[in-house]
Order: sequence, then structure tokens, then C-alpha cells
Amino acid sequence: MLAHGKFVSYLHDDDLLKPNYIQEISKILLDEKYNDALCILNSFEFIQFDGTEIKYENTELKQGALKIFAKTFVRKILEAFINLAFKFHNFKFDRKDIIEITPEIALHILPGNIYMAPSCGTVFNREKFFEAGGWSEEGEMSYDLYSFLRFNEQFKIYRIKEALGIYRNGVNISSQRSTRINFCRNDFALLDRKCKDEKSNQIKKYLRLRFMPHDERDEVYRILNLKPYTPSFLELLLYRIKNYWFIKSHNLDYLLNIKGI
Repeated sequence: MLAHGKFVSYLHDDDLLKPNYIQEISKILLDEKYNDALCILNSFEFIQFDGTEIKYENTELKQGALKIFAKTFVRKILEAFINLAFKFHNFKFDRKDIIEITPEIALHILPGNIYMAPSCGTVFNREKFFEAGGWSEEGEMSYDLYSFLRFNEQFKIYRIKEALGIYRNGVNISSQRSTRINFCRNDFALLDRKCKDEKSNQIKKYLRLRFMPHDERDEVYRILNLKPYTPSFLELLLYRIKNYWFIKSHNLDYLLNIKGI
């Protein structure tokens, strides 16, 4: 690494930083509270290379208006009851714009990557980065997730809630079908190692795969020798209650709208 400063920031050729990035990141780096951190993860927005907003296809739209309404209604009722329960228990949360990520949180979110990519202005403490072993080749396409988990066992990692970066999405290796399948292979391998609850493991894989095209999903099942699995309504409901409670109790509200979580 050619950089010699205390902190190193990642900025790739497809990344952009918002005008207030330097100002906001400087406030954090100068705060003694974060001096022991390995890195500050910068959140970012996604746009196409031509500047247009990325719109993800919602496969649930094909299920019909009545089914969508029923799911939305149940979800809203569920959220209302849980929010009410929080009020009765007098939970108090830190509503600051930066939160600490722990291995417990990261493992709960698997196979999603709460750390996201080390991109768009994510800042590392250079000395601690090397002390933790640098990047690991384990996990191939998911090497960043594997590495962040290892880092997090030794050092604190924080995430900024406000997006200070912009990732310009285009035709690259990450958009290739083979890459997406390899992401599943690596993520599921980590999930099998870390998630001891078999039912939760199956539901997590189901949620990870349901956004993929049917033929691609079938290929993942075939390559990884997985038996297709669809949870029952009750299983999925109980899982979402548990997941929603975890996210709320750890002040991770910004994750609620991320697909697959």
C-alpha cells in the first residue's frame, strides 16, 4: 500500500463522493470516541453510469394485487405491535448517525453483507488494517465479507447511516451471472459455518435466492446441491418477527428496506 497516513480511504473509478464527504468524515475521525476503530464504513447510493436511478424489479408484483395487499397489511400490523411493545418496555436507543457494527449483528444479517463493499469513501486505520492481516482471499468473490468479520473480532467497526458516497453501477464482473452464482456459493458456505439453526439457515437462503431470476435460482440449487425450499407462511412470519425485533433493538432501522434482509 502506497499511502502513509493514519487513515486510508477507498475510492474506485466507479465511485463518487458527495460534496459534504470530507466535512462529515473529518468530524468522525477527529472524535476520540472512534480512535480505536479499524474502519468507518461509508453508506452509498446506487445509480447507473448515465446518472439515472437504479430500479430493482419486484418479483412479488407478479403475485397479484390481493396477495400484495395482504402481505403489506400483515407487515404493517406486525410493525405496529412490535413498536408498541418497545414503548411498554421503555427501550431507549442511541439515535446518532453512526452506529457500531459487531460480529453478532453481522452474523445475524447473513447472508446479507451489513459491511457492504469497502468502497465509496470507506476509511481504514492503516496500521490496524495490516495488524488485522489485510484482505483475505478466503471466500473469493465474498472476500470482503470474510475479511470484515475477521477484522471485527479484533477491532471496532462503525457505519455511517447517511449516504456520503455514490456507486455508479454498470456492466462489470459483479453483474455477470457466474459472479452472482459464486456470491451465493461463498455466502452460503459462510452461512453453513456460522448459522447453527438449520431452519433459520434455510429461510435465509430462501430470502437470498427469491430475488434472482428463476433459471439462475435453479442453477444455484443444482450447483450447490441444495434442495429447493419454501417456508410456510407461519415460519416466515415468525422469522420476520424475530428479525424485525433484532433490527429495532440494535438501532438498525435503515436496514428494514434493504432487499433480502
